[in-house]
Formats: sequence, C-alpha cells, structure tokens
Amino acid sequence: MTRIAPATLDTAPAASVARMQAVQKQLGFLPNMMATMGQSPVVLQGYLGLSEALRAGQLTHREREGVALAVAQANGCNYCLAVHSYFGQRVGMTDAEVQSARQGESAKPRELAVYQLAVRVLLKRGHIGDAGFADARAAGLDDGLVLEVVAHVAMNFFTNTLNHVVETDIDFPPVR
Repeated sequence: MTRIAPATLDTAPAASVARMQAVQKQLGFLPNMMATMGQSPVVLQGYLGLSEALRAGQLTHREREGVALAVAQANGCNYCLAVHSYFGQRVGMTDAEVQSARQGESAKPRELAVYQLAVRVLLKRGHIGDAGFADARAAGLDDGLVLEVVAHVAMNFFTNTLNHVVETDIDFPPVR
C-alpha cells in the first residue's frame, strides 16, 4: 500500500493542477507516480521540466526507454519496469528487446553502448573510470551523448527512489 496518497485534480495543491491536467491529457490518464509527485508542485515541476528537456536531446525515444529499463532493473523498481516496458513497446521495442534492455543489452551497437554506459554510471555511482569512459568513446558516444546518458540515469534514479520510498501502486501492466 502506498505511503503517500496520489493527489487528485481536486486535492492537489493549486500549483500542481495544470501540470497534472497536461499529463492526463497527453497520456489519457494520470499515472500514480505523477499524481503522487503532484503533492509537491516543485517536485512535479522539476521532474516534468527535466523530462521535457531531455526529450529534445540526441537520444531516441527508444534509447531513452532502454536506459529507463536498464536503470529500473538494476534498482529493482517494479513500478518503473512496468511503465517503461509499456512505453518501450509503444515505441516499437519487441518483448525480447525490452528484456535485453533491462539487462543493459541490445543487438544495436549504439543502444548497447548507451545502455552499458547507463548501467555503469548507476552501479559505479558515476565513478566509471578511464576505461569506462574510453569504452563509451570507442562505441561512438560523443560528449553530448555521454552527458545525456548521465542525466537520464539521474532522472530515472530519482523516479526509482521515489517509487521505493512511496511504494507507489503500479497502474501499468506489471512485469516480472
């Protein structure tokens, strides 16, 4: 059972309502994680702002979902695994590709490099060492891509941590 009740459009602080309505309009419903963030207007604004900014980057939607899957798997976040498995499939990932991404793997070289860097950044808490950085470079990741991967890891670590603390009720098809 969740530790912090998701806000509704009727109970949310006034500063959260417009953002919650925008999410609901975009997705067709208001996910529990976003509704929970709505309890704090600055948390919701911060998350949505970073998420929106990163969507304009070099990583494809598919790569962003793959990073989220790899980070959620490494962190054991069942909520985020459900969310990003769902959205991964919506952007064209097969079940097998979703499973591979969860393990930081891909048959596509650039995706593989991105996912492996993401997992390394997460597990090493950023201390990837010269060899880890050289691996990313050798795989073709430029400065901008390396920085974007770091930002995506941080954003997904935040959502994983929030969901662990709150014990957000899963409102997407659950995964194993």
